Amino acid sequence: MCFKYKSSRYLTHELIKKIKKPEYIQQFTPRKGAAKGPEYNSCMLPFIKNQWNIENAMENSDSLSRMIFRIKNLLQQTDMFENRT
Repeated sequence: MCFKYKSSRYLTHELIKKIKKPEYIQQFTPRKGAAKGPEYNSCMLPFIKNQWNIENAMENSDSLSRMIFRIKNLLQQTDMFENRT
């Protein structure tokens, strides 16, 4: 899957047009001046907990891949530092 822009923006500005349930529309539709709807984060939690796959997400997000790489390097450096003492 490849998005023209951030997946959260794609959801709140493109996919929302296809959603029929009023509660989802209310939760995801950004208010004036906002980037995301008022309940975006809480609505995304079930998806994140049950379906989201970090490896798949990394394939579609260069910034996520870089962040994971940097975190892994930091953890390795921390582990090496702790093993010296």
